[in-house]
Amino acid sequence: MNPLDLEAMLREMNGQVAQRLQLPDNETVVLDVGCGYGAVSRQLCARFPAAKFHGATRSSNEISTGEKMNREAGLSDRIPLCQADFQQMPFADNFADAAFAIESACYAEGADKRRLLEELSRVLKPGSRLVVVDGFRKQGQPLPVFLDKIYRRCLAAWGLGELADVPAFILKMEQVGF
Repeated sequence: MNPLDLEAMLREMNGQVAQRLQLPDNETVVLDVGCGYGAVSRQLCARFPAAKFHGATRSSNEISTGEKMNREAGLSDRIPLCQADFQQMPFADNFADAAFAIESACYAEGADKRRLLEELSRVLKPGSRLVVVDGFRKQGQPLPVFLDKIYRRCLAAWGLGELADVPAFILKMEQVGF
């Protein structure tokens, strides 16, 4: 992989997400949590022709642009988008068969991302797969002062509260049923 070829890297990442979702060939409902413009869902529609993708994002601009792109691709009926906080989504309990969050879980609250994981546990059917691609901290131990300063500046630049802590995130996943 060439780190300077962004498109190839994104295609590979999306392919890895698709592989890990392990979607069946029959009709299935997939949540794109923090969908942005819906680009990943549009790409996955070709790979999973029986799947319907539901995108949720906080941004009204992303919704309007994404809906336009979905119409142009002829996928409006397969990728409905909604403006919602993905820690409190407008979907019924046991709504979806799978979910993925690409570079969006980091915007959820807390080091364990409790509210996000509880919400995903609610809207996903039991036994569903969740794939998360994001930045994480390996451990929740305090950083040295100079490194913490750099970390906080990076978080502020991206509008983040804090990255998920891997052990806390995994523990919370287990506690909510994943």
